[in-house]
Amino acid sequence: MSAFFHNFHTHTARCNHAQGSDREMVLGAIEAGVQVLGFSDHTPYPGISPAAGRNRMPVSQTAEYFASLTALKEEFAGQIELHIGFEAEYLAPLWKGLLDHLADFPCDYLILGADAHSPAEMGDIAAMERTRAWAAQFGLPITDTIRYTMQK
Repeated sequence: MSAFFHNFHTHTARCNHAQGSDREMVLGAIEAGVQVLGFSDHTPYPGISPAAGRNRMPVSQTAEYFASLTALKEEFAGQIELHIGFEAEYLAPLWKGLLDHLADFPCDYLILGADAHSPAEMGDIAAMERTRAWAAQFGLPITDTIRYTMQK
């Protein structure tokens, strides 16, 4: 089995589709030989109702997310390198509010997600169109499809 030393796409239970505590994830990563672990919950979009945003972290949990992961970053320094970020879907009408909200936190990185978990999040444009619009806004190249398989 080949080792997977870096992982920047780790959700927490806050987004309702991951299991285990933050600590359990860090310990599991250390046990698996991961050297760099990045947490990237779906962004807490101000303006999305709890029902529509049921698969993303609620805005009310943002400070606790950073507090918990910052404490783990300090506790496990020397054993694993931890980063705190988000997976952000480009929802044009809400984008400025998201950036304003995140400006108050020490976010290490954003992953551009091209998915939405409900029709309310989708709006009128498809996921790939949102991705292209976001990438164009920041002058970034994009890849239409990335697929990967992890083998045991």
